[in-house]
Amino acid sequence: MTGKLSRLRESSRSGAGNDGKQSAATQDAALTRQWSLEHLRGLRQSLEERKRYAERIARIVTWWLIGIALLVLSQGLLGPHGWFGLADSVLIAVATTTTASVTALLIVVLRHLFPKDGQLASAAPEHASMAFV
Repeated sequence: MTGKLSRLRESSRSGAGNDGKQSAATQDAALTRQWSLEHLRGLRQSLEERKRYAERIARIVTWWLIGIALLVLSQGLLGPHGWFGLADSVLIAVATTTTASVTALLIVVLRHLFPKDGQLASAAPEHASMAFV
């Protein structure tokens, strides 16, 4: 972050012209605009990451549901014929522990990707431009 601020400050100074008489208000406006552009770029990246990880977690949950359904169907359809058999306690343990793990994973990832209002917002441009002074 410090590197970005330094680059913004230097690019602002170099854009002042040869005489260096750019007013403080103009410089502040330029810094605010650059900060806003960087902020928007970061928000776009965040949105792309959210989409990607939301799709991944949806796939994990889908495959988990398919796996549990296949396990239960195998037990119900093939168990009576002796081709597939698990004790009831084993089936319950597998279903509950995987359900708890996938649910916990889902909660952790979704809380990180989609925080409550205000947690994702950062400083307003006027506060960011004050850091350059």
